[in-house]
Amino acid sequence: MSWFQELYNSYDDCIADSKDKEYKILPICHTLQTAHVEITINKNGDFLRAELLPFKTKIIMPATEDSAARTSGECAHGLADKIQYCAKDYPDYGGKKKSYFKSYFEQLEQWATSQFSNNKVNAIYEYVKKGNLVKDLIDYQILWIDENNKLLKGKDSNLEEHKIFKLLPKPQDPRKDKDQGDALIRWRVQIAEDVNDRTWEDEAIRNSWINFVKNLDNRNGLCYVTGEETSLSEKHPKNIYSGSSGAKLISANDKDGFTYRGRFENNEQLLGISFEVSQRAHAVLKYLLADERKQAYQNGSQSYVAWATHLQDIPKIHSDSYDLIENDMEEIKQSANIGQAFGEKLSKSMKGYGSKIGNADNIMTIGVDSATTGRFSIIYYKKIKGSDFLNRIEYWHKKYAWVQYFEKDKIFYGSPAPSDIAKVAYGKFADDKVIKKTVERLLPRIIDGGKIPNDIVENCIRQASNPAVLEHWQWQKVLGIACGLYKGNNKKEDYQMALDKEITDRNYLYGRLLAVIDNAESLALRLTKDNRETNAHKYMRLFSIKPFSTWAKLHEMFNTASRRKLLSSRPAFLNKIESILEEINKKFAPKDYEDNSKLNGNYLLGYYCQLADLKQKSNEQLEDETQEQDVVK
Repeated sequence: MSWFQELYNSYDDCIADSKDKEYKILPICHTLQTAHVEITINKNGDFLRAELLPFKTKIIMPATEDSAARTSGECAHGLADKIQYCAKDYPDYGGKKKSYFKSYFEQLEQWATSQFSNNKVNAIYEYVKKGNLVKDLIDYQILWIDENNKLLKGKDSNLEEHKIFKLLPKPQDPRKDKDQGDALIRWRVQIAEDVNDRTWEDEAIRNSWINFVKNLDNRNGLCYVTGEETSLSEKHPKNIYSGSSGAKLISANDKDGFTYRGRFENNEQLLGISFEVSQRAHAVLKYLLADERKQAYQNGSQSYVAWATHLQDIPKIHSDSYDLIENDMEEIKQSANIGQAFGEKLSKSMKGYGSKIGNADNIMTIGVDSATTGRFSIIYYKKIKGSDFLNRIEYWHKKYAWVQYFEKDKIFYGSPAPSDIAKVAYGKFADDKVIKKTVERLLPRIIDGGKIPNDIVENCIRQASNPAVLEHWQWQKVLGIACGLYKGNNKKEDYQMALDKEITDRNYLYGRLLAVIDNAESLALRLTKDNRETNAHKYMRLFSIKPFSTWAKLHEMFNTASRRKLLSSRPAFLNKIESILEEINKKFAPKDYEDNSKLNGNYLLGYYCQLADLKQKSNEQLEDETQEQDVVK
């Protein structure tokens, strides 16, 4: 369980990392819950006021092993809890849920009267003992009753007046109604000599609770993580990340569910993890995967995160190149050699991360998946040196770099994100399950430095070969990703995106032919203000499968229609096009030209580079003509 050891070891670093941030790592023996109502009392336990809290107000609150893992049944939290637990008079007002006041009060009393007591905890104990909580909330118009003095049900409420029902969660069983007993109470205790009345943020209360829980009777044994004899945990936290629901990483060692029977004599032989280790490790995993930190990548029920030993900033494994060096993209796009400029900026960025991480620090990458509602598992774990991690991130982004057209304001040179690759590879069939499995295959390739699976690359090539079914901007995005993936898997790392006229590969040459015809047809259509797509686009899919026979047809259609238009209005341009076609045809070996077998992804590189070259020359020609006109003027 080396990954569990690393999580445990990272606890103190997470505390330091979250110290000045809004989202904090959970202290041990605490849980994160949504509070609905705030009650303020004084040091003597006298009620002062109450108010509803904003929607989805999260608080860190004391919890036991059992209460942090509770799904149903009776198990009280330490201080903040539902009205069902905190209010002695809940049944008096017709509360539909079973009252769990006795267990809550007995635990609170044990804490308040222990050697670890706290003056604010004592005040809450004194207030709760009076048994007027529901009455006070009704008087303060927080809770609502009907004409029979019974708590209103959700179906009988007026949401504009009875606002508490807006805050309460929907019951898991749709046949059940919202119950005011589900409202969770947090406490303010006002003491003149103490400026902090917020109990959910009070470090003294947290430490008091931790010491109280640690000294409760627990089973002692060997901790498999630390190798020490210590107090062991029998239950482990749940609700670790947003995709896991109530699932647990480590299930309870139950005596009746055949968890261990047939393999061990008793549950103590199965697994031993100390209470503190379990609490810390789960708190770290929850912190690292938290949506609020925006470090982890959520992929359906899966989540992946990479972190450095001391929580330094590191590049996200699921990002595209734009996200890594966004501030330098404009400078890169204006460079004469865009590939070289990108490589230099990327290397500089990785060195910046390297100076923070240092050679001695490690990077851990972990992937989790909630396969069922009750359990989630570790699906990937890797620990490597920080320098190796950065080198592999840099290698990936250089290896699969190409011009990417994601949207009007996001055109960049670099590598696409794994999720974008998955969406392009499977097109209209890319539902959540397909994307999830594809990203699951891709992310380890980044960390391990492997190639993208060929089936994914081939799928992207097929999608790029069928522009007729896509909007133009969609096809540009697909083409950029397909070119980058094929280049990465089949070319040298320093492969130049510029047109190479010396290449005699049949696939590359056929791609060039297609680009020339496409460019010429586009101009012919623009001259007549015709918005139709070119024949080159219409037949691109067929061309990629049967290039020789399809090329003959495309060339014939060009001569029949587009050539006449160009001959009458753009003869110089037509002459240039025919000259380029002749030049490309001479590069073919006879047997290669007549080969009608399917093309590989190299034809897309030839197509892209040739088309970019033609457009660049057109722009240069336009600039020259403009300059000449300025001179005449």
